[in-house]
Amino acid sequence: MFYIKFMPLQWTCLRLVRIMSLRKKLHASQIAIGRPLEFDCFDSQGRLLLKKGLVIESERALGLMIEHGLFSHPEPAAAAGVQAEDEDAQPSPFQLLTDLNLRLKQILSRIGTGEPAWNDGDGCDFAARVMGIASSLQKVCALDVDAAIGLLHLDRNDRYTTQHPLHRSIVCELVGKRSGMSEHERMRVICASLTCDISMLGLQEELTRQHGPLTASQKEEIEVHPIKSAAMLRAFNVTDDAWCDAVEHHHEALDGSGYPRKVSRTGLAPWPRLIALADIYTAMITPRAYRTAISSRVAMRELFLKRGSHVDEGFATLIVKELGLYPPGAFVKLANGEIAIVLHRGEDSQTPVVKSVLGPRGMPLVKHRVRDTVQKEFSIQDVAERDNIIQINMNQLWGYPTGSGREGDD
Repeated sequence: MFYIKFMPLQWTCLRLVRIMSLRKKLHASQIAIGRPLEFDCFDSQGRLLLKKGLVIESERALGLMIEHGLFSHPEPAAAAGVQAEDEDAQPSPFQLLTDLNLRLKQILSRIGTGEPAWNDGDGCDFAARVMGIASSLQKVCALDVDAAIGLLHLDRNDRYTTQHPLHRSIVCELVGKRSGMSEHERMRVICASLTCDISMLGLQEELTRQHGPLTASQKEEIEVHPIKSAAMLRAFNVTDDAWCDAVEHHHEALDGSGYPRKVSRTGLAPWPRLIALADIYTAMITPRAYRTAISSRVAMRELFLKRGSHVDEGFATLIVKELGLYPPGAFVKLANGEIAIVLHRGEDSQTPVVKSVLGPRGMPLVKHRVRDTVQKEFSIQDVAERDNIIQINMNQLWGYPTGSGREGDD
């Protein structure tokens, strides 16, 4: 009996030792620029980063990958078929965001049932549940900020009532952090961002499918929803006044043209100003039944034109600096005619790292290719419309384990 139990463990250990001896950090001299790779390359967490046969076009693109760690074999435990127990192993941010989406959906579905009893034996009331999602979202953004931004522009697979508040909250976290807000303050802003629209969940879903203009009753519900949502929060025992006030004022404008109370600049705190900016941006880049999604560049231009009058000037400047001229997830047209998706922001906002997905003739590429936009032949010529024929798997694009991306698993 002892022998039967010992042998699998013995062979597993021998296999791990063998793989550890094979796993070596690569150097730039081991990879030829402009020639197909002769082996798969992995990052420090064992994720497949570059497949055999891929061509790296420039020293700069290779240098960025070498700098972050490039290995000739995957992490030993992963390669041996053993579940890694390393707490530092980097999970897929897309899977984590899928989990947060589900948690938020569960909370919102309970709101729709009437008077939910939030403390149902697990010790978590409404505020604690929302704060848990907010804290987890901050961790996802810290894990891979480019992937989080990419999700904003590529994720189209879920209900607007859960997708939109999560996307809005990602922008609040990133812009709030760049503005100097503390981690705890940003978490409370995210709580407000996640719960801004809890009084009009049914109407939101209705409007995503509606082609015609708003009815009088719809306009009335929209204009009073900030007050109703704040009142619902207080009914759910949310005692953070700044959280509730941010929800109540998140549709106000600096020039007094907002709603519901037409509060002007002097009466608006920073939190609702930030949420308003994030709300406008994420709504513009999300498609509706009556229009396609607006490109990130056009959306940021609109915000910039409204700075100081409708939206906060400081936050409008920071969102451009944080997301970049070509944010991750944006589609761009390259000088060689290819259509690519931006993966990582570069030091220069005009030269991000991209991956080509369509060839010059508009046909999907069998192998997506990393392109260095510093090179003249791969320089970005313009933003491009998202092509709906492309099957997008965000895990594959960013090099995370497949099967957990929010788009492309179908």
